[in-house]
Amino acid sequence: MRLQMNTAEHIAGEPAISVIVPIYNVEPYLGECLDSLCGQTLRNIEIIGVDDGSTDGSGALLDEYAAKDKRIIAVHQKNAGVSAARNAGMRLARGEYLAFVDGDDWMERTAYEDILQKLQGRRPDIVIFRHTSIYGGELRPTRPYGNIGNPQGFCALTEEFAAVVWNKLYKKQFIEENLCSFTVGVSIGEDSLFNLCCFAASPLCTIIDSSYYFYRQLRLGATASTPISTKQVFLMKSALEASDFYKQLSLIERFAADIVVCRSCLYRFQILSEQQRRTEISYLSQLWSDMKNRYPADMLNKNKSLIQLSDLIRHKGKEMSMLPFRQKIFSIKNSRDKRHKIVRVLGLELKFERKKCRAEADACQA
Repeated sequence: MRLQMNTAEHIAGEPAISVIVPIYNVEPYLGECLDSLCGQTLRNIEIIGVDDGSTDGSGALLDEYAAKDKRIIAVHQKNAGVSAARNAGMRLARGEYLAFVDGDDWMERTAYEDILQKLQGRRPDIVIFRHTSIYGGELRPTRPYGNIGNPQGFCALTEEFAAVVWNKLYKKQFIEENLCSFTVGVSIGEDSLFNLCCFAASPLCTIIDSSYYFYRQLRLGATASTPISTKQVFLMKSALEASDFYKQLSLIERFAADIVVCRSCLYRFQILSEQQRRTEISYLSQLWSDMKNRYPADMLNKNKSLIQLSDLIRHKGKEMSMLPFRQKIFSIKNSRDKRHKIVRVLGLELKFERKKCRAEADACQA
């Protein structure tokens, strides 16, 4: 690991916020990211850029910015993934709060000053704010949090806020006391694992209903070198089940944590091509089987994500919205044992013995 920093400036005072930026082959976007951080109206921050073995000009660009702004610490390491990069940044951080910004995203320039002003002297363990997604140049802000309130407790926080780390500030003391870190080797869902560990420690959270973070949707990511695959979600699943905090959760809390894994799997499955879906549907089937073995039917049947998961498996990876219109409103097929006809009408399935419905089925198909 190679470290570049201005020692005199770094010792000069403890920053309010340490911003950790994992970087991997994002040269076209990195300048915009660092400009948004160097231009923050809150000057008392440090910026820790961790170049995770980039093969483009990202590392050199980071060094250029570090030479111009004494608040930037440039770290260079062999490629080890986003989790290792963020952990390296956390080890160096000195701020009261930790923030995470991916190297191809950016922050509103008044963000950190505005957040601290809205806290009005309070110092919660986690601060949560909104973000804006960018789809091919189109800005799409997330829905306001106004009707969510200020949820506390593992299940409430997991339901709404487990997915990502870049829309939050984390109190460094809280993170250290509860031994929260990113799981090295997990490249999909590492944010969720980190958040679940934090939420299990019963943090005091504050929600700020303003959007400060700009997220480039559907890109390889800040340190991504792994192709998108639902298979990768099972690394997240295994790491979750092996964690100490997961073993101490109640049944309903474990269910909430497992739903986070299901959502991660569903999200990635939905952005696969049709050919990839046919290959990877088995992972969804395995996930659904595990959930049925762990939890009672009344819990499974009430969860929207699990209903969607079951529906995808039933239709071999095709969502109802993707099925041909005629098939969605009416279809007839044979059962696996060939002894029955299954008639589907507006989503309702009816099963008949073939000898009793052959004439009607033939007439319908005609």
